[in-house]
Amino acid sequence: MATKKIKISELPLETSFTGLFTIGVNEQNESVKVGLEFVKTAADAANEAASHADANADQAKQAADAAIASAVNANTKAGKADQAAAAANAAANQADAKAKIAEQAAGNANAAAGNIQSKIDLPPEDNHLYVGWNGQWVSIGRFVDSSLMSYSNDYSDDYAVSGEESDFLPATIEFIE
Repeated sequence: MATKKIKISELPLETSFTGLFTIGVNEQNESVKVGLEFVKTAADAANEAASHADANADQAKQAADAAIASAVNANTKAGKADQAAAAANAAANQADAKAKIAEQAAGNANAAAGNIQSKIDLPPEDNHLYVGWNGQWVSIGRFVDSSLMSYSNDYSDDYAVSGEESDFLPATIEFIE
């Protein structure tokens, strides 16, 4: 019987890998037949793994972009916080300087008040009513109680401005409560 030769181009096209084989070499370098169905399954698994890797890489890139944006935002906010802290420190230093100036002014005012107080000549503290006259305190009367006063006309003429004593002293002094 004679063998009939057929060209490969004349063979029908097969769309399924089931039952199809090719030849190959294993790790011991031996010739073996390999089922194309196994090759297709391995290729499909590799394609699916590559798709998952691409999706995971996209998610990782998005996460990295978000992390970079957060870091930039944090750096911006940290810079603004540093600026605010510097401004607050400057304001505190100014307030401190002004407080020192105010303390110094208060000290100067207290010293001036002390100087003025030491130069004020106050009348004696007793039950007499005094009037300042020609740089001296002159008693013109005495308090009897909280609402009555008596006075005398026995002061010297050195304190009279002009005319009679009644020109500048009333004959009666009344206190109204």
